[in-house]
Amino acid sequence: MLRIADRIITMKHLSVLEHCHMTFAVKDVSRTLLAQYSRHRIGVSLSVQSQRWVSEQSSKKEGGIFDFVVPPEIKQNKFAWDTLLISMSRAQKDYDYLLSLGIKKEDARFVLPGGVSTNFVTSLNLRSFFDVYQKRVLVPGAQWEIRKMLTIMAGLLVEREPWLQKYLKA
Repeated sequence: MLRIADRIITMKHLSVLEHCHMTFAVKDVSRTLLAQYSRHRIGVSLSVQSQRWVSEQSSKKEGGIFDFVVPPEIKQNKFAWDTLLISMSRAQKDYDYLLSLGIKKEDARFVLPGGVSTNFVTSLNLRSFFDVYQKRVLVPGAQWEIRKMLTIMAGLLVEREPWLQKYLKA
């Protein structure tokens, strides 16, 4: 069976891979990552945490700021970290203020940055996964956060189906 799978993949007869499906629950990633990932729509399904129904009010997290993703480059630079924290704090205050004015969450969210954390569930077929992996992991210059997410997904796939290791090398 693995010999047939290898032949199918090697010969690029990838439509057969569309019958292999997987689902991942993704947690604590940025809305920026979501915007990138959602561009890959063929064979990919998404259900995203709603900012309309889920509040980003300041009581959500210790420190009074919504959850957000911090790029490693910013995390390593004290001045950059301070700047990001000031910006996030300001966005939180603005969001809370809009809500206090009676603005609906779905409209108040417009002041939130792309770094705000979100969660989503995604299902995709193996052909689509190979395509997204190639574009977001193997291509030089791919953004760090989506590369990290797809590398973790690939690790989970290989853990379940070790024969895929050959095709998912970073």
